[in-house]
Amino acid sequence: MISAYLVHSGFWPRAVDALSFYGAARTHNAKGVTIPSQQRYVGYYERYIEKGRALPLFALRLQALTVTGMHKKFPRFNVTIQMNSFTVYRSPSLHHAAIPEATDVPLCGKTVMLCGDFKIILTGIKGGWRRKQKVIATAWVHTGFIRGGRLVLGKAEIDKAAKDKKNKKWPSETSIALYFDPLVDQSAPLSSPPTQLAQAASYPVLTPPTTRQSREIGPPTPG
Repeated sequence: MISAYLVHSGFWPRAVDALSFYGAARTHNAKGVTIPSQQRYVGYYERYIEKGRALPLFALRLQALTVTGMHKKFPRFNVTIQMNSFTVYRSPSLHHAAIPEATDVPLCGKTVMLCGDFKIILTGIKGGWRRKQKVIATAWVHTGFIRGGRLVLGKAEIDKAAKDKKNKKWPSETSIALYFDPLVDQSAPLSSPPTQLAQAASYPVLTPPTTRQSREIGPPTPG
């Protein structure tokens, strides 16, 4: 919250400077906000301030999802996408491809539509019938800041994986890529309300589901 306020107040208009200042003021090792999703949302807030107007909730349809690289202790994994307190997609168990090949995550014929904040969860799987599962990586994203129909998160932008600086658990090539079909015209002015954007594109804009309390759900709070 403090880093976002530094941007909001104009004390440090750029998110990268606000995060650096906060880290230097708060700790001896300059490690203030270290979670990539929290850093990303401070950057989102900088872009919001620059526009000076409310952000439309762009609805996006997920067309493809790939994962490159995987935690070395888990031969298999699955991907879950959550929006508010709802799981909107969960993949089957997958064997990850060898670097540099990417693993295609099948959507299994499901229509996955996202709007606003959503969370990507990678769960590592190992063992036989008494298999062990563990959440090994996550990432929070907002659809309003995705442009060009594609989002690629490198290792340094993925929560948990970013901590592995020496590549002991995660290869340096680790990434998550999402490809979208926009349900609204993203070229429309940001000042247009979501209903007008939907009419321009002949698609309805999704309204955010009613938020319910959950330990796992809710947008990250910037530091």
